[in-house]
Amino acid sequence: MMRGDLPALTETGRDGGPQQRARSHGAFARRRLVAWRESIDPTFLYRCAGGILLTLGVTGVGTPATTTAQSSQLIAAYAFDEGSGTVTADASGNGHVGTLLNGPTWTTGKYGGALSFNGLSSAVSAGNPASLNNVNTFTYCAWVFPRSRGGQNDARILHKGTPTARKQLQTDSSLTNSLKLRVDRATASAEALSVANTMSLNQWQFVCGTYSEADGARVYKNGVEVTYTSRTVGSGATVDDSAATLYIGNRGDLARGWDGLIDEVRVYGGILTPAEIQTAMTTPLGGGSSDTIPPTAPATLTATAGGPGQIDLAWTAATDNVGVTAYLVERCQGSPCSFAQVATVAGLAYSDTGLAAATSYSYQVRATDAAGNLGPYSPVASATTKAQSSQLIAAYAFDEGSGTVTADASGNGHVGTLLNGPTWTTGKYGGALSFNGLSSAVSAGNPASLNNVNTFTYCAWVFPRSRGGQNDARILHKGTPTARKQLQTDSSLTNSLKL
Repeated sequence: MMRGDLPALTETGRDGGPQQRARSHGAFARRRLVAWRESIDPTFLYRCAGGILLTLGVTGVGTPATTTAQSSQLIAAYAFDEGSGTVTADASGNGHVGTLLNGPTWTTGKYGGALSFNGLSSAVSAGNPASLNNVNTFTYCAWVFPRSRGGQNDARILHKGTPTARKQLQTDSSLTNSLKLRVDRATASAEALSVANTMSLNQWQFVCGTYSEADGARVYKNGVEVTYTSRTVGSGATVDDSAATLYIGNRGDLARGWDGLIDEVRVYGGILTPAEIQTAMTTPLGGGSSDTIPPTAPATLTATAGGPGQIDLAWTAATDNVGVTAYLVERCQGSPCSFAQVATVAGLAYSDTGLAAATSYSYQVRATDAAGNLGPYSPVASATTKAQSSQLIAAYAFDEGSGTVTADASGNGHVGTLLNGPTWTTGKYGGALSFNGLSSAVSAGNPASLNNVNTFTYCAWVFPRSRGGQNDARILHKGTPTARKQLQTDSSLTNSLKL
């Protein structure tokens, strides 16, 4: 047989009858071209005499078959634009209506409306429909405005699962303001945990988590994959979650509450690319428009030296087209200096404590709104803390003779409370208290004026009967095991005195 020839073919046509045809390779090619252009039956089968079967598939007149690209289908979505009521619509069109639990409140969102969660038991339940079960390649996304780290610092943004079958986008208690996606698998869980301070308090940010068994977990903020503390793919099959409800702003036992606002929640049945995440970030579900108008600047700011190591601030209110939600207080020390945020305040005043004595500090304040818009700064205000003086901060004469409290003779109101039965007796001057060498004590509490007093004098009249508890008996003590100010005896030397 010549190179250009084909063996005899059996053509099976519309009537199913065989027709023998001998043709050259070129003739066969021409026949294929003609057949492609003509209106023909959906399938022509050419059977070579040697038994090879060739199939030409045609989907229509002159149209070759085309496969459908894999898509990330929107399974559930919540714009939270209702503004009132106890249910929220599913913007995906799939009818997974959300039910508000324990009073999340309606407010202004990133786009249109949003829900504000209380960090305790408030949540939205999306139920447990079949189309949300065992979605093992997915993307979770939401606009969030955290006020704090939320319930036990493990606040949930989205959660579907049981204690052993979890898909959860959340903050994490191990790192301050971190972002994590965890998915339980049969052998080892998949986790993506960001570095600390990935999340920004009192600002809107768009967060997403993606997962597949092949790629594991990943998390994104504002369309950019985060820097990780750790990321694992996990192993084994994704655990069955068909018995669990999808929650927004909490988990199933309502013990990991989100503290802040959530808007524009999306659940996709597939992994979004970074470009698709960025498109979702700028495309509102409900067609609402974002609040882009920032608050005005506080017109005035005053700074006044208060008690030791304290400066008191006050400012005039800013205004906003929707409403101011908080004020960000920034401080710098010395000149020149760089300002850094030290507090977020709901009101119009703040006391900055724990400062160095006789030191100048400068402050500026700006307002923010629910959409995360930051206003311009107030004028800068400066003050110098008072020099440390030998001021009587607390004093106890123990002259009451009865009862379970003792007055503060300094006039500062730091009342002492008797614990575990110290007894009243005669003292060096007037009354005194007798301690048992075990658990008896007086607590003076933890008022601000007693904190961080780093130049001080402790004094007392004492009448020791022995070296006291473990020979390290305390006369006065303020602190923790690693931050101590204590006047005491010492076990290393008999009847010694130590500060």
